[in-house]
Amino acid sequence: MKAYVGDNAESGSVHRTRYAAADESEAARTHEVLHQQEGDVFLDVVYSGVHKREKILKAQADGVIKTDVQWSGAMKHARLKGIAEGPLKQLTQALEQAKAKICARAEHPFHVVKNLFKHKKAHCVGFANSGVQCDTLFALANLVISKEALLHPWITPSAKRPKARNCRKAAKNENCQLAGGQIFCGMPCSAIR
Repeated sequence: MKAYVGDNAESGSVHRTRYAAADESEAARTHEVLHQQEGDVFLDVVYSGVHKREKILKAQADGVIKTDVQWSGAMKHARLKGIAEGPLKQLTQALEQAKAKICARAEHPFHVVKNLFKHKKAHCVGFANSGVQCDTLFALANLVISKEALLHPWITPSAKRPKARNCRKAAKNENCQLAGGQIFCGMPCSAIR
């Protein structure tokens, strides 16, 4: 059984799941995990040319997928290697690295399901039962991924906490939290400079 997920590039949370037999083509179910709000779709190398497939074109004609979606698929390694050295190759490599970072974020729910929940293979007999179990696991993975935002809503994902090694209060109070240069324990702290 293969799991296909549609997830948000910013938060990394899964919004839609579909399942297929293990011998089915990778790109066969792409249109099912998309919804009408995508403006950009980032795909791995195995999905190259998916925007030309008949099912995708039919879904766009039916209004299931936007017609003005920007499809960004990763470039095949051999093609990237064939570009002559110079500024064009450096720009192309930087673009491919940015695409790979976004695609890697889509793999994080699979990491949570497989490694934290120890679900490596489908255990239930029947396709529907396995799908329901995987839906539950991906929903729990969404909670694990968004745990920091749920527990500490004042901290943005990009904010880094400075280390409080010079803070006298941190040695006494382990709950002293610093984020983005602000003090949340309400006490003045010497770690902020």
